[in-house]
Amino acid sequence: MDVALQQSMVELLQRLVRVPTRGGIDPLEPAVLVIEDWLGDHELKAERLYQDGNLVGLGCSVSGDLDRPGLVLDAPLDTAPYGDPDSWTFSPTSAEVRDGWLGGRGAAASKAGIAVFCHLAAWWSQQAEHSSADLTLLFDGDEHTGGFGGARAFFGDAARRRGIVGVMIGYPGNEKVVCGSRGFLRAELHVIGRGAHSGGSDPQVVNAVSKAARLVEQLETAPLPAAESGFGLPPKLTVTRIAGGEGFTVVPDCCDVDVDVRLVPNFGADQAEDLLRRVSSAVDVERPRHPATEVEVLDVWPPYQLGPTSAVADALVTAAQYVMGTAIPRVVSGPSNIGNYLASLGLDATAGFGVTHRGLHAADEAVDVASLGLTYEVYRQAVVRLLKPPR
Repeated sequence: MDVALQQSMVELLQRLVRVPTRGGIDPLEPAVLVIEDWLGDHELKAERLYQDGNLVGLGCSVSGDLDRPGLVLDAPLDTAPYGDPDSWTFSPTSAEVRDGWLGGRGAAASKAGIAVFCHLAAWWSQQAEHSSADLTLLFDGDEHTGGFGGARAFFGDAARRRGIVGVMIGYPGNEKVVCGSRGFLRAELHVIGRGAHSGGSDPQVVNAVSKAARLVEQLETAPLPAAESGFGLPPKLTVTRIAGGEGFTVVPDCCDVDVDVRLVPNFGADQAEDLLRRVSSAVDVERPRHPATEVEVLDVWPPYQLGPTSAVADALVTAAQYVMGTAIPRVVSGPSNIGNYLASLGLDATAGFGVTHRGLHAADEAVDVASLGLTYEVYRQAVVRLLKPPR
């Protein structure tokens, strides 16, 4: 690995980590300025992305034309929050290198990916000629919030999507290439009871919180299908929030239950919604004098899995195996990611090959500095295979 290139990636990563970009907490512009300055120094022009007037990301096409994107290298610019500051052994914005590890929030997820992809764009811009497909960077500043505003602002243009060869997302981890993931259905169940004074003796009272507890019990024991062999992961249902009640003297008449259902090919959104309605109805029957539980579906992303002929997956897997000298499996991930959204738009996206890391979204997040060079070379080889620049 070229020492100067390695050091340049480390320096850019340190600059990014030192600027906090916690999703929904910190302003995005200071980090955007860091990237704009670096790209400008390498004669690359960035374009800010906005949604509803808010800065949500940054794009950069090597050709200077975001409307002919070619291969898109994507990485989130915002990060998870810090959590308990006392649980860290160094500052979350220190970017300090200790024993070959560079630490700080977002070092792994996914500012290392941004540093690598910026250098790849600079390399691509120095090729004598380019193929008909361009190389484009996309850094989403609204990813950890779940809004994906940067991706929606970029990929929402139907004409632009027609020029996309594929998307590679720079999530960390280099023991596999993620070529799919479970989807999700998120719903809020509005449980209705009949309120009263907690010291009263009305036999018609139904405590909505107690009813919700019964509903949660039934949901968590509801049978789900086993994993399909081709996909490898089963569906999963998780109750993530219960909210109800107003004080000690009031029997609550309503309670909200949030449910996250992870979807797979043999258990999709229709089956998940049907399960929620069936279980809710069964609990309602036990207390028939009150309104039925309302099932409000808030958001759905379908599962996805790249097929064996996916060019973008094949290029990255082949490059990883070539550089690392070992077999690299294609896997489906449990958590959903922006690849699910892209699949709904008809775009192939790999959702993970990147740096060696530890403490992801936790205290003392850090990245192995040596893995920056390895990750760079894997993606460089993948770009060569996919876009075929002239020798």
